[in-house]
Amino acid sequence: MCKNLAGRLRETQGVPAASPISGSLRVGELPPGALGWLGMAQRIYPVFGRGSAVLRVLLLTAILGLRPAAAQDGPFQIVWVVIGEASSASEKDSAQAGRQLFMASDLVSKSLANVRVEQVDVAPVVNEIAKGQRLCVTDLTIRTLGPGKELVGGAPLSISVRQDHKPRLGLSRSKRDICLQPTEAGEYPVRLTSMLPARDGTTRGAQVYVRVSDPNKTKDPPAVDVP
Repeated sequence: MCKNLAGRLRETQGVPAASPISGSLRVGELPPGALGWLGMAQRIYPVFGRGSAVLRVLLLTAILGLRPAAAQDGPFQIVWVVIGEASSASEKDSAQAGRQLFMASDLVSKSLANVRVEQVDVAPVVNEIAKGQRLCVTDLTIRTLGPGKELVGGAPLSISVRQDHKPRLGLSRSKRDICLQPTEAGEYPVRLTSMLPARDGTTRGAQVYVRVSDPNKTKDPPAVDVP
């Protein structure tokens, strides 16, 4: 049975837990060292070295989509970590989510079928809940569109959150869903990134926000006007 692509790479090459990516890069742009990952992947899967450029792009997309990414330079870096995968809605089925939904062979099959994702739409963009309440990925509407704005059902997406937020998110992950039950008030962004490239070779994604309030927190009384 084909193992998860990122897991296979870590088992055989000892991939580091995090690799910062410069904040100056655009979404989908390959960071320095990406070609080294491609070479490593080719040693594991020699068929990609002999295959088409499409398969190489797909492999890089999967690797970069599953690796933690730093969003800015400087003393403090925002690092994004992948917590699971999602499958976009089709005309018949709603979106799905889970710890692992796709294998490397699934990505290869979709690439050979020339599946391209040009747009990722997730709604609602802002999700307001109280502290202790739960929000699951399957509660969201997740749609992916192709080059002609046609619906691309079952497109693979990676789900990532900020590493510094993760301990407060109250994550629960299973084969059927990924849920958040934050333990502190605040605003927590969640990213969904396509694991298949667009026509230009970049990857598209969307970001939603979980806005958590604390109903037990008393507000400061209004200031009293002094005559």
